[in-house]
Amino acid sequence: MFPIAGMLWAALTYNFFTITLINLIVCSALFYSITQFYLGFSQHDYLETTVSARIGVFMMALAPLTVALISQNRTTLFQQLQHHVNYDALTQAMSRRNFLDSTLKRLRLMRANKTPFAILMIDLDYFKSINDTYSHHIGDLTLQHFVKVTQQMLRQNDLFGRLGGEEFAIFLSDIQPNEALNVAKRIQTQLEQSPLIVSADTTLHIRVSIGLFH
Repeated sequence: MFPIAGMLWAALTYNFFTITLINLIVCSALFYSITQFYLGFSQHDYLETTVSARIGVFMMALAPLTVALISQNRTTLFQQLQHHVNYDALTQAMSRRNFLDSTLKRLRLMRANKTPFAILMIDLDYFKSINDTYSHHIGDLTLQHFVKVTQQMLRQNDLFGRLGGEEFAIFLSDIQPNEALNVAKRIQTQLEQSPLIVSADTTLHIRVSIGLFH
């Protein structure tokens, strides 16, 4: 019974596959030790004792496996929940809260290091008209298309979030105002060149208004 504490600790530390290998090694060693220890006993006592002991080792092996499986499922569920909180369900851009919290942290760092930054405030033009004319489903596709195209124009460390409705924001770190303005222009140009194809005879050209703060 002495390995139980260590096995439970390992179950909370390592993934299910690793704990299975550790469990196999520990239980094999215990089985071997039990067999060697009772070899000098009579046949009746040997069979009775070793069978009971082996059942006990088998039951002991179930504990860390169960804990590892529960811990793995809990970690997966927590990661999924965290993703739903931090990212917008429709567009997969950062959620409003996540974007604002991350932006505040970046702002403190930028100001402390005197690093230039810029914030782009983006609003989709005539979005209500798109919903009224083509349905809210097409409006959702428009938002998703806008985010997909825009993300391709950003760097890996840029922050891109949905503030609500058709309003979005981008935080650009370590960038001069004229460079940020060029980013905004490239986003507008790329959106104009990448229309949303609704059907064989319907194409939507997405236009956005962008404000620059630095």
